[in-house]
Amino acid sequence: MTYLLSTSNKIFVLCALLFASVALPRFLLAQSDTFNNQDSSEMSNVFSVGYGAPSYLRSTLSFADDISQIVINKEGSVSGVGPLYLKYERILTPKFGMGINVAYETIQYSETSEGYDPISGTYVTYTNYYDFSSVSILGRLSWHFTDLEKFDPYVGFGFGYRSAKLQVDSNDPYLNTFSNNSTPFPVGADVTIGARLYLSNSIGVYTELGLAKSLFQIGLAGRF
Repeated sequence: MTYLLSTSNKIFVLCALLFASVALPRFLLAQSDTFNNQDSSEMSNVFSVGYGAPSYLRSTLSFADDISQIVINKEGSVSGVGPLYLKYERILTPKFGMGINVAYETIQYSETSEGYDPISGTYVTYTNYYDFSSVSILGRLSWHFTDLEKFDPYVGFGFGYRSAKLQVDSNDPYLNTFSNNSTPFPVGADVTIGARLYLSNSIGVYTELGLAKSLFQIGLAGRF
């Protein structure tokens, strides 16, 4: 099977996101003396890194696979990574902020079925592989319900660019393999409600719920 993203590229993306998740809190901790002496109301930049579950698309594929096993006796498996989220928000007023969200996920799906091969005159097991990846880069507006120092509930609306890629491989001679790098409608959006809980002046956790690449997401947040 030929994957759309090479193994080295996938490792690079995952390592970059892992580095961000580790570097962000370490950087903030290194600057803790400065932050602790600074009023939280003066901190107008917020970075977040998080992980989402369940993935809407992966859950849909898993459900469809369960149905296909019952109806047409096809066996399949669904796996993947993400969605992973990187976020930045600039607090413009105590109630309003704007920023950018980057989300990334991969999905691998394989299915097996038996088919009759007229050349050999026997039934053959065929396996189809689907490798999917998606990246979205959205501008985002956030409305904050309160201006409390440690607890920050908000609702966010995102709109921007979305890219999706699909690679299909199979040992079935009657199924065309292909790679589709185009996105007919490269527009993405999300709507979530969430909150940040700051454990110190600069470091906290965040969680969001809503319509994004996943129903739920949780991660680290840092402000300065």
